[in-house]
Amino acid sequence: MLSAKELSTAYFDWATKSIQFIEKESFVQVKTPFVDMYHDRIELVVEKKREHFIVSDDGYTLDELDTLDLHLSGSKVTKKRASLFNKILLTFGVTLSQDNELVVSFNKLEDFPEAQHRLVQAMLQVFDMLQTSRDKVFNFFVEDISEYFLDNEIQFSTRANYIGKTGSSTQFDFLIGQTRKRKERALKAINSPKPSSYEGPLMGIIDVRETRPETDFYIIANDSSTTLSDRFINAFKNYDVPVLRWTERNKWLKEFA
Repeated sequence: MLSAKELSTAYFDWATKSIQFIEKESFVQVKTPFVDMYHDRIELVVEKKREHFIVSDDGYTLDELDTLDLHLSGSKVTKKRASLFNKILLTFGVTLSQDNELVVSFNKLEDFPEAQHRLVQAMLQVFDMLQTSRDKVFNFFVEDISEYFLDNEIQFSTRANYIGKTGSSTQFDFLIGQTRKRKERALKAINSPKPSSYEGPLMGIIDVRETRPETDFYIIANDSSTTLSDRFINAFKNYDVPVLRWTERNKWLKEFA
């Protein structure tokens, strides 16, 4: 029979082993067992001020979200997003510092666990909110591509899943069927083509390519507001995967006619 004591012991053993405290010159770095939207461990900073302590995200949350063009401060933030963000902070008693850090203040060291918990929960909710926003933006880009293909009478299907050599499934956003002159063509859309954005899509293509030699693979990159880096382009070029710039769609459309 399961006892509450056994369950409590198992939980606290896990918590003790999963959290790390690293002493720095003027603060303590805390590696929590919780993960962000990239499945990396959330790290916090604890500092002693004159009459109190603070635990902060060291600016990580807003910095990371700014790189995704999902802004929560400044001129680019939407009223709805700002309202939801402020509601999350209020719910967990978190403040936004002038340095764009999420901060929780506490007076006694024994209050640290609760302060840390509140900050982590606030960060997780912000990540969840903005992951949803990013997914919506990506879907808008996919819809734009769909409309463009339809307007130009390109026949296609969406969300094709292929099993690769490793046994993993890779989803392609568009599939254009085989003709007498052309192989089947599978396309992946990348809405935010940053230098490192090639890794997941390229690994998926390499995995699937060995099991589908009759298929050609393409990337459609949204360069409307982002300049494609050489690192991004060359990563695909090295594996003979064409990168189609969305701003040049009228040039490459004939590939699929």
